[in-house]
Amino acid sequence: MVPASPLTMADVSNNNGALSAAQLRGIDVVMAKATEGTAFSDDQYEANRALARQVGARFGAYCFARPSQPVHETFNHFHGIAKLSPGDVYAVDIEVSDGLPAREVAQWGTEFALLGYGAFRARPWVYSDRDFIAAGNLAGLGNCPLWIAAPGPAGYIEVPGWRTTTARQWGIAGGIDRSAVFLTLRGLSGVSIPGRRAAEIRQARRDLRAAARDVQAGLQLLRRFGGGR
Repeated sequence: MVPASPLTMADVSNNNGALSAAQLRGIDVVMAKATEGTAFSDDQYEANRALARQVGARFGAYCFARPSQPVHETFNHFHGIAKLSPGDVYAVDIEVSDGLPAREVAQWGTEFALLGYGAFRARPWVYSDRDFIAAGNLAGLGNCPLWIAAPGPAGYIEVPGWRTTTARQWGIAGGIDRSAVFLTLRGLSGVSIPGRRAAEIRQARRDLRAAARDVQAGLQLLRRFGGGR
């Protein structure tokens, strides 16, 4: 069910320059540009993340997609710069094709989403506009949360091929792109990064498998020597 009073989300990047806490106070979610393609890093990203924490907003990071550049390198660059914490959200902005056909752009986006789920155990939000989606550039991503660029009133809209619209970027307020998020903060599915205990459990399982192999090898030796007498 769409809440009567959507959350407010701000999309921030180096294009906004240095922001102040006062400009973000009252914002529920701050989505900050982290990277673009395989090499560009937003020089305001760390400052914008710190401001989001300071004002108590839910934080998210996004990658601006360049589908002509390798998806694995793009994701690895984003992962290294974003440094997401458990509960953060993340997004991939797919709004240019770099001259590629729609099926290749869609394949790029699907691979990014798979890499993201593997790393964070959460699907990425996908940002785009209706014309780009209608052209088939995001085919196969309909189960991801959709962040749609649709100027106008901040109300909820349906987009063919998508299970749900999570957020709608409706316009600019106070010099910052604003979106309406049609979920509660509790409903936002954040990243879940395996912690130390999970790593310890994985290591223990490896140790147990190795011990089991040693036991099997020992039994084989005993059977061999026993059969030789």
